[in-house]
Amino acid sequence: MVVAPVKRLFLAVMLPLAQQHALAARLDASFSDAPMPGRKVRPDQWHITLRFVGEVTPYQQDRLLFALSEPDKLNGGAFSVSLDGLGAFPEPRLASVLWAGVDAGSSELTALSGEITHRLEDIGLAPEDRPFVAHVTLSHLRPRLDVWGWVEKVPAFQVRWTANHVALVESVLEATGPRYVVVDEISL
Repeated sequence: MVVAPVKRLFLAVMLPLAQQHALAARLDASFSDAPMPGRKVRPDQWHITLRFVGEVTPYQQDRLLFALSEPDKLNGGAFSVSLDGLGAFPEPRLASVLWAGVDAGSSELTALSGEITHRLEDIGLAPEDRPFVAHVTLSHLRPRLDVWGWVEKVPAFQVRWTANHVALVESVLEATGPRYVVVDEISL
């Protein structure tokens, strides 16, 4: 019997190349005297996770794509997104993740995440156990660290783009950490 390979998947809005460069430049300027703490996520891997899916078979992946490609567009179409400022999970004084927050587009991303979750539940994929918070992970902090100084230090910035598709992304585990590979896109 042949066992179908499973993939570890999530759905996300990826940052376009120009916005990756803009955010990286802003962060480099802000952290020029003291580097950003933790294990940094490479700019080409930056994204806003809408829904973690987990391990799925090729059959489940096909069902997922079919469910998300129904005639009615997800969330009513493309929308503007902008990033502005830093934050941390679970909180800046004892952080495990340093992130860039979403300003414009937060309500649209929340609605899109909810619609995706609803459609995936309809095909039998269980919901996530964490509430959705729109953000871009910049760094993972192990052990946890007080990053309040870094969060305060970075002045307000605006990195804007139009989200016009959702990426189905595979998380490939490597020795240096996960690498994210876009395997498909769903138009908004």
